[in-house]
Order: sequence, then C-alpha cells, then structure tokens
Amino acid sequence: MKAVSGVLWVTGMPGSGKSTLANAVRETMQDLGYQPILLDGDSLRDALNLRKPETYETNGREQIAMSYSRLCQLIANQGFLVICATVSMFHSVRAWNRQNLAGYFEVFVNTAPDRLYIRDQKGLYSSLQTQNILPEFPMNPDVTLKMHQKKDIPALANQVVSGWVGVLNR
Repeated sequence: MKAVSGVLWVTGMPGSGKSTLANAVRETMQDLGYQPILLDGDSLRDALNLRKPETYETNGREQIAMSYSRLCQLIANQGFLVICATVSMFHSVRAWNRQNLAGYFEVFVNTAPDRLYIRDQKGLYSSLQTQNILPEFPMNPDVTLKMHQKKDIPALANQVVSGWVGVLNR
C-alpha cells in the first residue's frame, strides 16, 4: 500500500453520478495500490443521523457540508486518502477545502438538468423540496465531467485518478 494522504471532493447535483464515479475512482485507486476511504453523502447522513427536515434548509445543508469537510480533514491528517461524494454546492465550503485540505482535488460532475429529471431516483426533482435549493456551482474545479452513459465511467475515473495522483505526488 502506498502511504499518501489527500482528499478527492466529488460534487454535483443529486442524481448526477457522483457516487457511481466515486466508486469507480476508488476501485481504480485500489488497482494502483492505494486504499482510499470512500465517504458518500447518503451514507454519511445515515451514519450521522442527519435525515431530519431541518437539515434540508440551505443553512443546515451548508453546516452539514462543512462537517463533511472537517471529517475529511481529520481522516486525511491521519495519513489516509479520502474520496468524498457529496452535493455540498457552496462556494464557502469549497474555498475552505482548498485552504485546509492537503492533496485536495475537486471534481464537478456536471450533468444536464434534463438527465437529472429523468434519473430522479429519490424523487427530489419532482418534489417541492428542490425549489429551496439554490446551488452554487463550482467556479474552478480541477476537473469538470459530464456523466451521460455508464460506458463512460471507467474512462472518466481514469481521468480523475490521473489528475488526483498528479496532485498527490507534488
């Protein structure tokens, strides 16, 4: 196992393919001899008991995103690689990440709105809940990806891994 630490932040709208990409990146990193820890937004909310209505307001979402950032920092500071797949669409969170997370690499999964509505696995886009969400799309991610077809995932994962490993080896 290679000893290196850093944080890969995979962000995008709900249903954009963040988790799918993050899992593919984790597998690719493992094939290269790394052992990254995968933190996924849904799993984190379950583990931290954050499925309360008040956490879905903008302020609550931003606080949760900062909690994810600090958790990533805690784990990375102990010498681990962390892949965090989360919506967390706040400029303040990403700015904090860039200033405080060593080996930080940001990926924006930019999926077309029509595809998000078609996927809508959790019914988020058909509910009134999303009308309160005003995402702040990343202005300077390290990589922006468009996830359209499952066949693209291995190539996209390789692209992300190549960029992140480059940052880790600086």
